[in-house]
Amino acid sequence: MDRSNAVKRQLFGCQEGTHVDRIRSSIMSALKKQLKELMMDFQGLKKTWMDECKEIGYGEGDEESLPIAIQRQLETLGAQRAGLEDMLKEMKSKEDILPKLMTATGSHEDLFRKEIAKYDHICEEISQNIEAQEQLLLQIQAQNEEFASIFNLEDYKASRERIYKHIEAAIFKYREIKENINEGLKFYATLQEAITNVKQQCSDFVMTRNIQCREMIDELGIRNISINQHISPIPAEFIGIPLQKPFLEAQLELVNGSRKEYPSSGINFASSGSGLLPSTNQDLGVTPIQDQLQQFKTLVQQKHINKKQIQQSLFLFGSGTNDIFKSFYPFDTPTLTPDAYVQAMLTQSTNFVDQICKLGARRIALFSLGPVGCVPARTLLPGAPVDKCYGKMNKMVKNYNMGLENLGKTIPMKYPGCFAVYGDVYEAGQTFRANPKRYGFSDVTNACCGGGTLGGLVQCGKEGYKLCAKPNEYLFWDYFHPSEHTYKLISKALWSGTHSRIRPVNLKTLANMTLLQL
Repeated sequence: MDRSNAVKRQLFGCQEGTHVDRIRSSIMSALKKQLKELMMDFQGLKKTWMDECKEIGYGEGDEESLPIAIQRQLETLGAQRAGLEDMLKEMKSKEDILPKLMTATGSHEDLFRKEIAKYDHICEEISQNIEAQEQLLLQIQAQNEEFASIFNLEDYKASRERIYKHIEAAIFKYREIKENINEGLKFYATLQEAITNVKQQCSDFVMTRNIQCREMIDELGIRNISINQHISPIPAEFIGIPLQKPFLEAQLELVNGSRKEYPSSGINFASSGSGLLPSTNQDLGVTPIQDQLQQFKTLVQQKHINKKQIQQSLFLFGSGTNDIFKSFYPFDTPTLTPDAYVQAMLTQSTNFVDQICKLGARRIALFSLGPVGCVPARTLLPGAPVDKCYGKMNKMVKNYNMGLENLGKTIPMKYPGCFAVYGDVYEAGQTFRANPKRYGFSDVTNACCGGGTLGGLVQCGKEGYKLCAKPNEYLFWDYFHPSEHTYKLISKALWSGTHSRIRPVNLKTLANMTLLQL
């Protein structure tokens, strides 16, 4: 009974100290007490039986009836004992043995009923509690069903399954992309390079065709006026003056006494190999354009050139080819991006023009850079193509030329009475390359004097060089410079050419313009 009670205490709501547990414990105590009393009655019956046995054994009577009487007594006692044992067994397996005990006969039945009746109200209370618990469970079940119907768990589960499938597909796609990412990047890089090359080729093709078209229009427009017009040599001859002496040569003549004054026909301040940036070819001992400007300032300050001469002179400005080419040297570490580098060149050009305008210059010609990316010397640069012009280099040239032309447009606004023209040397060079036979060229790729690939690996005059038979049929004289024939064609176009070559007017018009004298 104690073990059974211990098991019952493990159930929910029946733990030790609860109301149900106290009722059960009280009933168990009463049952134990009743069992004890029954055992005492049994002991009394046993003693009576023993006494009867003694009486039967020692009394007078039939000897054969003695075993029968003893057997009957034993059967009666056995039955009573069996009944008690059954009751004990039932008490062990069930707590509720009260009905059987009440139906059993005994001298303490009335007393037991009275004791049990004391717990009727407790049993009723337990029954009510059980009924209340059942009602509570029914309410919980109803609320749970209502909750499930509101939130529709089945739809939620179905939606969740669909989301899981989408996520699984996305993860699979991500893994697939991740596995092929290297191939994708490689393809993208190759595609970008291919697109760039196609764009460059298309741009060159369109530009070439536009040049040819304009040339044909220009030729048709002037043929009635000057069909047999011959090409004049160089700008100085157009004006009717001798070639300008280099500044240092004229200065040396003044020092040694062979000349009394600077030539009035003009002076050439140019220095071969120099550029717009002070650092360009500085190690070669060239005179940078900033020093050239200072030489001109010195002549003005020392009054070797008067104000009237300055206002009537043509100032021809062309520089930057060496700067562009040097920016691609493999042994120089670039410190600026291509765009920033071009902007630095334009800054120097702007400063130069500002200074000569302040010194009195009124007629300025700004010459663009030629197609530097097409010179034979490009073969000296790593990565430069042999079968076509160097696109990256020509792109920088175009950007600089665009800025230079815009600079010329601002001069009249900044300096009233000052006028500037823009000579498009780049377009002239590309025109010759696009239609070489028309301009008398048989070769617009190789150098006439030089060696190696395109004649650009060995400088003219150095060991291993070769000289062509007809220099006037070559666009390039050596690995870097145009031929004399090329210079003549460009000079003519700049002197008397149309708007496609020089704008807004040509040099001839600029030289004869009447400008405001300040």
